[in-house]
Amino acid sequence: MKFKKYTWHCVEGYSLCCRRKFHLLLLRSAIKHIHLHGDIMIALSRFFLFSSTYLVLLILSSIASAETEYFSMITFLITSIAIGGWLYYLHKIAIEPSPGLKEILYVVLFLTVFTTIWAGFNIYIQSDYFVLD
Repeated sequence: MKFKKYTWHCVEGYSLCCRRKFHLLLLRSAIKHIHLHGDIMIALSRFFLFSSTYLVLLILSSIASAETEYFSMITFLITSIAIGGWLYYLHKIAIEPSPGLKEILYVVLFLTVFTTIWAGFNIYIQSDYFVLD
């Protein structure tokens, strides 16, 4: 009984080479699944981190706006300028920014600019200059 190299047959009829290929295929698919799962978890953690930061800033500024009329607008304007500076640093000065950071900062910048405009518009509506006829 002669056996060729890597063609040893088992009782089930599968060669050792086929088993290795099958196990490698299973390992590759498991690694892809783990990477996909990890990417989803990273994206979700970034989303919840920045959304919770935005909501805390919004809630605290709306509470403080009861005392000072321009507090919400000034808070979000300063935050927008800071995030804009951070993005400028990542684009022009930083050698290797972390992946995904710029897109998250763009989303937060959009939210803070929108909230600044919204707060300014609310101040205008509550002022004496706004008249509905």
